[in-house]
Amino acid sequence: QFVTFRVGRQEFAFDILQVERILRYSEPSPLPKAPEFLDALHDYQRIRRRDGAMRWGVYYDAENPGVYLENFVVESWAEHTRQHDRFTVADLKFEGRVLSLVLESPKTRHFLYANRVEGVSPVHEPKR
Repeated sequence: QFVTFRVGRQEFAFDILQVERILRYSEPSPLPKAPEFLDALHDYQRIRRRDGAMRWGVYYDAENPGVYLENFVVESWAEHTRQHDRFTVADLKFEGRVLSLVLESPKTRHFLYANRVEGVSPVHEPKR
């Protein structure tokens, strides 16, 4: 069995046994105190990096003003679970500052690297 999906005009298929979970897109909510939020989130970057983030960034949605996405990459799922163990009481201050500036609780989503499945490639439309 395969899970199939489209990205633009390309269709992809993965062996269902290679898929850990399927997430539905949920609409993000706007943020009225953006400058203060961005300041707090950039301060929070230090904690993410200390706890193993190899890359970190915050992005804004060009089509929805006031909507932001924090993204960070760690080496493995095991490394991510260890991040929770490294969280300190002092870190609560930084997290509290970020959370005090949002309208609703942030939605945490986990994306895992999708390895290419041998023998399965993008389905291309026939050439004419």
